[in-house]
Amino acid sequence: YISIQHPDTSIDRLGALSKGPEKKGLFGGSKVRSPITENSRGIAAAGLCFVARRIQQNILQSRLDASIIPNLTTILVEAKTPDVREVALDSIVLLETPLKKMGQYNFRGRDQLIETILTVVPVSLTSKAPSTPGLLRHTVLAFKAIAALIRTSQTPPISDDVQGKVITFILQFVQRAWVDITAETEKDAVLQATTLVQNQLQHNAKMPLDTALAPFLSLSTSVKEAERFRATLIMSHVVQCAVERVQTRLANSEEAHCTATVGTILGRFLPRFMDTTPAIRTAAAEGVSNTIDLAALLHPEMMVDNGADIQGVKAEIDSLKKRVAVLVKDGTASADKEVASVTKSLCSQVVSVMTDQPRFTPLLETLLEAGLNDPQDDAASCSCVVMHGMIRGLGNKLPEAEAKKNLESLVAAISKVGNRDQSLNGILVSIRNLAKHHNLLCFNRLLKYPTPHSDAIIKAFHSIASDTSLSTVVLQHCLDTVLNSQLIEDVPDPKNSSKLVKDLAQSPLSAACAIGWICQTAKGADAACQIRGAVFCTLSLYLAAAHDFGNMEKVALVAAAMKHSIDGTAAEITVDRIERVGWPVFKDPARFLLGITETTKVLCREELLDSNESDRSITKNAKGGFDLPASEPTGLAIEIAQFILPYMNKPIKSHRRASIACCTALLRHCVDEKRLLQSVVTALLGRCGTDESPILRADALDAFQNIAVHPYADIQGYVSPVVSSLLSNFGDPDVTVAENAMYTLYNLMTILPEKSQFAPIIVNIILKTKALFESRNRVLRMEAYRIFGYVVQLTNEDQLDQITMSEQIHLHLVTILVHAEDSVLEVRQVVKDALQSISVFLTNEAKSQEGKDAIVAMFEKPHMQPSNKMSLDDFMNDFCEIWTKFFAGRVNDILVSLLSYFPKERDCLRMAAVVACGYMLKHMPPADMARANVEQVCNALMAHLNPSREKTAEIRERAAKSIGMMCCL
Repeated sequence: YISIQHPDTSIDRLGALSKGPEKKGLFGGSKVRSPITENSRGIAAAGLCFVARRIQQNILQSRLDASIIPNLTTILVEAKTPDVREVALDSIVLLETPLKKMGQYNFRGRDQLIETILTVVPVSLTSKAPSTPGLLRHTVLAFKAIAALIRTSQTPPISDDVQGKVITFILQFVQRAWVDITAETEKDAVLQATTLVQNQLQHNAKMPLDTALAPFLSLSTSVKEAERFRATLIMSHVVQCAVERVQTRLANSEEAHCTATVGTILGRFLPRFMDTTPAIRTAAAEGVSNTIDLAALLHPEMMVDNGADIQGVKAEIDSLKKRVAVLVKDGTASADKEVASVTKSLCSQVVSVMTDQPRFTPLLETLLEAGLNDPQDDAASCSCVVMHGMIRGLGNKLPEAEAKKNLESLVAAISKVGNRDQSLNGILVSIRNLAKHHNLLCFNRLLKYPTPHSDAIIKAFHSIASDTSLSTVVLQHCLDTVLNSQLIEDVPDPKNSSKLVKDLAQSPLSAACAIGWICQTAKGADAACQIRGAVFCTLSLYLAAAHDFGNMEKVALVAAAMKHSIDGTAAEITVDRIERVGWPVFKDPARFLLGITETTKVLCREELLDSNESDRSITKNAKGGFDLPASEPTGLAIEIAQFILPYMNKPIKSHRRASIACCTALLRHCVDEKRLLQSVVTALLGRCGTDESPILRADALDAFQNIAVHPYADIQGYVSPVVSSLLSNFGDPDVTVAENAMYTLYNLMTILPEKSQFAPIIVNIILKTKALFESRNRVLRMEAYRIFGYVVQLTNEDQLDQITMSEQIHLHLVTILVHAEDSVLEVRQVVKDALQSISVFLTNEAKSQEGKDAIVAMFEKPHMQPSNKMSLDDFMNDFCEIWTKFFAGRVNDILVSLLSYFPKERDCLRMAAVVACGYMLKHMPPADMARANVEQVCNALMAHLNPSREKTAEIRERAAKSIGMMCCL
């Protein structure tokens, strides 16, 4: 009444009353009434607000700006007791009615008053003091007061700073651990907080709903139950208010003016559907229903185009809401079954509504980022079920960029789920479903991940390979990547990032590893079994390339993939046989080709039903492999041959090398298959030319030993070109090439039944061998004498022409003699064996029985036996005596040949020649001296007495001794 009649007097007196005792206001002089005067602030606040409700409208604006708002601010700031602030906050709500009557009022003091309210209500999370029961009441009153102030006027717009502080204030309420809070009180507080958020949205029409909800999204997955409940409830109410507002505007034929990413909002509600707290589950169900309503209002075309039954979906959501409200999650089988049923039904409803790619993509992203990492297992599992259900049903609508992003998020989530088996399975199923819609994109992206692969990538490949419709596709893609990608690429130097170095390309290496992971799964192994030859050959080719580059860390990865592929696809006996060779062989740079060859062998025999019993008698050969019995080609052998033979002519050296290793085994396991034999032999011959790398030629030449396992009739046409190829490599500068060529020829000569095959080229064989009699390399010398000794043996057996061979044997006899004293034990041993064969030849050639008996007796002496050490003096004495007596016509030939060894570089050869000449002089009949050119021999021996010509004292000594033997004449 007074304010209507005397507004200024009322405002003036109430202003004085609001100052309190410290300002010596209305009752400032009475100490007894001090408590009364403090409480008078509350009376003043209420009075000022009632004055504003009664004062004439024409003077209200000036009085508000000049007196009422400043006095209310002062009361809030200077009040000493909570009760005064409580009354003041409660009274501010009374301002809403007069302010609304003013229309477009420019409320200049509003932001300051809101900031004052936020300041005087200390809802701080950092406060060490426990919250008092009255603080919650003050907080709720503050919500109401601020909401009233925001609703009153649109001008001026609330500043961003004040809006941020209001949101912070609400978040502090959500996160605060309140004392003695009841469910009813909490619900009312949440409702007021929701109203405040909604008022902010209405005040700022340009604020997206996403922005208003953003602060509460992360709190919906908090580990604290209270935070999750309040955040979820606020979000649900805000969405409901937004739905009502949009409905009202659309009913009035107005634009919706609501910007919201419904997928993101829905993605936050869905995990809470399976929260441990029933109240949160109920709130989440309401939030899902409200969000679907909002989606239908904002995106009606999505619903119409896909024929979505919104009312039916909402009815089902309401039904699920009732089920989760009474759900008791006690870990029993029935409870788990109910959880699974609800989750699947929820997934079905969401997929039926969120069919538009721009809408469901944010939903997937939210489930990936937040849902999978939810602190509650069932909530995370719910996210997984919805996620893989959406990917399965709608993944084909995802653009490639989004699909790639989702795949990366899924892979990253694998390592974050820890021991949550259900969540992990959901992620892996999602990867599998995504791969069904975007297989090439997914495969290529997975192959881009660095090696060695992480556990997440391995599990991703396992998941994909476990699907029948994908296992063959992903395996073929990996094989294609290994075979057709660039092997080497430029990468930053680990020691200097500004510098580029060569390294194995990532994609083919990753694909090779992936083949191993695929074969570790049952369905992946089944797919690999259908193309076992291609799988094995592809890994063999790449293993050779990795070894060729020399990065042993990456070689180990490919070797592991080889092991996984064989373990997953091969029979038990095959695995056992390779284990006998040793899996580390694939990582050994010097023996990995042996691993490829041995694996090809056992694979070729796998279908022959061998048993471990049959392997017990087979021991390792000199190379470390096993000489399994030769066999006819199995289906797998033919598959390997068809795959690998074209690579014999490829430009990549490592591919040709691996192909030769495979063909080495194939040559042994294609018996009675003439076409395959022809293809393999032809391919190997093509790799024996001088245009091929020496190391590959050596491998190809070594492979020809296996041709002898075939019936002679099948290989008769190949013997001549094979032998010619071997002979052409005898003098190769690369020692390994020459060694393999000679060793292979010797083996073929000894094994092939038809020795007559060698008769037309025997002279050529001896000429090629002769060139290596005095090679510096001991192995070449040894093989040369071994071949020559066997040729003599064939002559003794009448398998070679006697006349031709007689000439050749006599021509090289001295060479054999002087090398009986070779400096290398192995060479001496082979020479002794050759001399045994020559002894048979000489015995046959001797014209008298006495000569024959003398030769036999000489070679039967103990020192001439293979296991005993030979005495050079005894041997030369016996040989020269027999030669001068029974082969007098060839004495001069022997002497001339011996003289050719006097200038040789190697001491052992000069020594043997000097000793032999001495014994020849000793036993030479005087009648033969004239035609034996003894004078030249003596001159040569005398020259070896000169220290300036002969540096070795022992040889000089033997030269003198040899000259002295002339006294025996």
